[in-house]
Amino acid sequence: GVGIEINRKGCFELCFIRVGGAGVWVCDRRDEVADLQKLAARVTAAMAMPQQQPEMLGFRWPFIENDREDQSRAVALQALRAQWQYLRSQGCEYAVMMGADAALWLPRAGVPGCLLPGSVAEVLQSAGHKRTLWRFLADRASP
Repeated sequence: GVGIEINRKGCFELCFIRVGGAGVWVCDRRDEVADLQKLAARVTAAMAMPQQQPEMLGFRWPFIENDREDQSRAVALQALRAQWQYLRSQGCEYAVMMGADAALWLPRAGVPGCLLPGSVAEVLQSAGHKRTLWRFLADRASP
């Protein structure tokens, strides 16, 4: 259905957008991807970083709705680790994580980066979150 789904326990979706060469920005609501892309475009322009790659890579858990399949947290983390290994092979070194599900799952899967608790909309409204993001990216941009 349209709108925000109330997730059953253990169900989540993450949206990955490549930003600035070595980074991937992640939010946990598909309806916030456009805002995330706008924020990324503004930040990369201001910091003279390479622009984002427009395509969004989605990660939905469980992959399939099937009660016979193992849908445990351990399997979800294993799948996320595999996704991160793929992104690392593509040159990603860190993630900028926004949203409760991103904050919960990515660090547990061993993904390093900047954790901004709150939705993309909350990050856009918060000078503190923007400062945290700016400092994190500035540290990575300096040689």
